[in-house]
Amino acid sequence: MQDNRARSKRSLRRFFEEQIRILDFKQSWWQRYKQHRKRKVSVERSLELLVSQTNSRIRIVANYRKKLRKSAAVLDQYITTLTDKIIEQMTYNLNDYKSESFLQALFFEEKLCQRFFDAQHQQYDACILVASPYYKDVLMPALEGDKVIQDARKNVLTFKHKRVVLSVTQQAERSALLRAKLNEFLMEKFISQIKQEIEPHMASGYGALKDQQHLSQYLTPKAYLKSIIKLMKHPEQLFFMSELEVITDKFGMIDTQLRDMTYRQFDYVACHFKHEPTLSICVVNMPSKEC
Repeated sequence: MQDNRARSKRSLRRFFEEQIRILDFKQSWWQRYKQHRKRKVSVERSLELLVSQTNSRIRIVANYRKKLRKSAAVLDQYITTLTDKIIEQMTYNLNDYKSESFLQALFFEEKLCQRFFDAQHQQYDACILVASPYYKDVLMPALEGDKVIQDARKNVLTFKHKRVVLSVTQQAERSALLRAKLNEFLMEKFISQIKQEIEPHMASGYGALKDQQHLSQYLTPKAYLKSIIKLMKHPEQLFFMSELEVITDKFGMIDTQLRDMTYRQFDYVACHFKHEPTLSICVVNMPSKEC
C-alpha cells in the first residue's frame, strides 16, 4: 500500500514537472514570438517610414529642382541684361589715339600693363578692363596736378585686365564670342557673391554643429536651397550696375612730351557688390593687325 502511494506521488511529481516544463516552454516560446512580432512590426514601420520619407525627399528635390531652374533663368536674364548694357557702350575707337606710347602711359606703369598695347599682343582683338576700386581721381589725375598723379600711380595697382582672343573674322561671331566671355565674367562674380552670402551660415560637419551653442544661426539643407533660390531670383540684392559714366581724361603723366597733347574717352560702367569693393568695367576693341 505504501509502495503504491510512493509510486503515485512520484508519478504525480513527474507529471507536474513535465507540465511545468511544457508551460515554461510555451511561455518562453510565446515571449519569443511576441518579441519577434514586435521586431517585425517595428522593422515594417521603419521601412514604411523610410520609404515615405524618401519619396517625400524625392518630391522636395524635384520641386526645388524646378524652382532652381526657374530662378536660374531669372539670373541668366539679369546677367544678359548687364552684358548688353556694357557691350552697347563698348569703346570702339581705340585706333584714334595718337601714339602707342600714350596708350602705355594710360595705365601709368609699363610693367603693370605688361606692354598691354604692344604689337606682339595685337592678336588680342578685345579686352575686358576691370578697375578695383572705382576711383574717379585715379581715372582723371592730370586735372589736379602731379601730386594726384603720384597718388593715382599707387592706387591703380589694383587695376586688372582680361584679354579675350577673338580669332574669328566675321563681326557677328566676334560680337557673340565677346558677349559670351563678358557674360562668363559677370556670372563668376555673382557666384562669388552667393558664396560669401551663404557660407558664414553653413556649419562644417557634425563636430562644428556639436561645438556651437546657438545652432539656429546655421542653415539646414532645405533652408540653404531656399536661400540660394531667393538670391538667384533677386540678384540685384548682391550685384548691380549703376548708370554709365563717360570719363574724359587729359593725361600727361609720365612723358612730359605727352602733356596737354593727348585726350581719351573711355566708357566705364560702375559695378557694385554687397561683399566686395566696387569695380568699374570697360570693354575695349584692340587695334587689329590690319590697322
